[in-house]
Amino acid sequence: MPQLRDNRWRYKEALLSIIVPFEPDDLSDWFWDILQRANKEPSKLKDILQNLSNDELQRFALEFMDAASNLRQEPYTNYYQASEDSTADMSYWVVSQGKEFYTTVRHHPEAVLAYEAAEIANPSRLQSLEFVAEGILEDRLGEWPDVMEDYGSFLRSGYARIGDYWEAQRAYKEQS
Repeated sequence: MPQLRDNRWRYKEALLSIIVPFEPDDLSDWFWDILQRANKEPSKLKDILQNLSNDELQRFALEFMDAASNLRQEPYTNYYQASEDSTADMSYWVVSQGKEFYTTVRHHPEAVLAYEAAEIANPSRLQSLEFVAEGILEDRLGEWPDVMEDYGSFLRSGYARIGDYWEAQRAYKEQS
């Protein structure tokens, strides 16, 4: 899995260089509700996501990626200056905290420093939820899902919201 993760990271960085206007409300209430019910705990999130279809898991992973990717650029990196991996970890952690904290960070970029404070205070307690959905899909499908490819398709699609893109994709599949 490390080699696969490295390849996904390179592709992810290429995608992040594309500038897409984004607002926290572009993420669905469905996504934020799942994160709220998980209460920042990977095991709870896994229990919740186990009840979703593979398509719903893929959508959740895409929304998570969309939320996190928007925190890996200015103005957030003006406050949290670290390696690409650490910046990614910070973005995953911010999303994992839920909609309220995520929205605070979006409006007050300096709030990303809460990650650094948490990391210093108790690094073993830092938990993020970024790969829980993909892990379930890997268990079900026998291989790591290519969420990055789907995210690239979303970015090129012209849709502003993952939910709109997802519905269009689902309608297309139903017609085929």
